[in-house]
Amino acid sequence: MQMMDFDFFSSPMILMFFMGGMGLLNILFAILVYNDAVNQNIPNASLWFVIVLVTSFLGAVIYLLFKPANRYSVTNSGGSSNLNGSNIKIFNKNTHSISRNIFCSSCGTKNVSDSKYCENCGEIIQ
Repeated sequence: MQMMDFDFFSSPMILMFFMGGMGLLNILFAILVYNDAVNQNIPNASLWFVIVLVTSFLGAVIYLLFKPANRYSVTNSGGSSNLNGSNIKIFNKNTHSISRNIFCSSCGTKNVSDSKYCENCGEIIQ
C-alpha cells in the first residue's frame, strides 16, 4: 500500500478557502456600500446593498461612479478664518431634495417634516 502525500495547493480545499474568502469579501463590500449610502442619505441604500452583493466588486465600482458626491464651495467673508478670509462650506448637492419625514403621534401616518398638520387625520404635528 502506497502512502500518498497531501499537498494543500493541489487539493480542492484551496479552492474552497479561496471561494469562502471571496464570499466574505463580497459581503464586506456590500456592507460598506450600504453604510456609505445611508450616511449619504441615499434613499435606496438597501437596493445598492443587493446590487453589490450580487455583482460583487463590479457593483461597488458602479456605486462609486453613480453616488452623489459632496460639493465644496468657497465663499469670501470678512470674518476671521484659517483660510485667509475664505470659509469653506460643505454641503451635499442633493440635500435640498431630501426631506426628513415625521410621523403623526395620533395615527402614525408619515408626513413631511415641515408639515404642521397630519395629512391623514388633521392633528397638529409637534
